[in-house]
Amino acid sequence: MIKIAQQRMKEKRKKWNFVLGDVFKLHNDKQLHKKYDLVFCFRFLLHFKYAERKAIYRQAHTALKENGHLVFEVMNKNTVLPLRRILGKRRYFVYDKLYNKKEFIREMEENGFQVVALHPVLTHFWLQTVLSRPLKMLGMRTMAEKSIALLEKFLSTQPYEWIAVCRKQQRTSELQKTSETRKE
Repeated sequence: MIKIAQQRMKEKRKKWNFVLGDVFKLHNDKQLHKKYDLVFCFRFLLHFKYAERKAIYRQAHTALKENGHLVFEVMNKNTVLPLRRILGKRRYFVYDKLYNKKEFIREMEENGFQVVALHPVLTHFWLQTVLSRPLKMLGMRTMAEKSIALLEKFLSTQPYEWIAVCRKQQRTSELQKTSETRKE
């Protein structure tokens, strides 16, 4: 992913620096002691229970510059849970945290982030599945992909998942320190 992102930024003549690191070992990595504009992770956060996610949020918060952004995917409980009930636990044996919007926003606020945007992915999952599966089975993969893409253009309140863009907020203790420094 990093190589692809580096190539894309090079093609756009953007000078971005990418760093690969272990979020659980940030304190040992000198490269990761710098402050960054963006922490981006995929197929990662959703696999952890709350205590581990909280530790990751804390690390991301520390690694980000003031008003930096954390971007990752969020699974929509209202769409994904019914699917998992249909397909059963043998198919989905790995833990995934599923959220409704309110739960997600609350969790991010509790951990020092403001949800700036939730970009829907697979906006009409059930309809897209019903339309695309038969087309794929008939060898019409391009037509299936086009039908999925067409439906993505229409908004929905219940997509399969969201790409979450969250802005770092100052924590209460940071706000108190800033206030105390200003008084001096």
